[in-house]
Amino acid sequence: MVEGLEKVVAMLEERFGRTATTGLLLLIGFAIAAYSLHIIVIHLVVPFYAFVSSHLSGVLEINIVTVFYVTAFIAAGVLLLPLVWLVITKRKVSQNVLDQLAELRSKAIREILNAKITTDDELRAWKTINEQWRADVINVLKDHFPKAEVLGFERLGVIQQLAFLSTYNGEHQHERDMFVKRLSIVEDIIRRHSRS
Repeated sequence: MVEGLEKVVAMLEERFGRTATTGLLLLIGFAIAAYSLHIIVIHLVVPFYAFVSSHLSGVLEINIVTVFYVTAFIAAGVLLLPLVWLVITKRKVSQNVLDQLAELRSKAIREILNAKITTDDELRAWKTINEQWRADVINVLKDHFPKAEVLGFERLGVIQQLAFLSTYNGEHQHERDMFVKRLSIVEDIIRRHSRS
């Protein structure tokens, strides 16, 4: 539907120019707004007025100003309730949690990325530190982030091979490539959830 509308708008703009197309879209917008206002008045304001007038003693006078105010309040309620719901339910990550991730990132760069491996024992120790770091990050993610963030960190997908100068062997290279991808995921999570 949107793709078809884009084609029609592009065709109109090409044939009649940007000003005419903008005017037509503005006219369509006004028509939609007027129809929406009509629906609100017919289905909300009039029944509300009928209900109130039938339950209150005395005569209520309805005029255009009353209709306008009631319609404005109803429209504001209809528009603001979803916004309030979004603000209330939006999951915000505290700065403390982002700081924890930043500390884990810093520790990983210092102890894992920059570690020099020259023996099998050093490789085993390095893998243990790497696995512990991975578990620590997963614990923070599980406690404070949606499941999508956790799965994005756990399931790496395609691993790009990087050229490290100081790689001990193929296993170290592969583990390091996975570590670098996880590190970039942590950096991306910190960046996306940081308050600007």
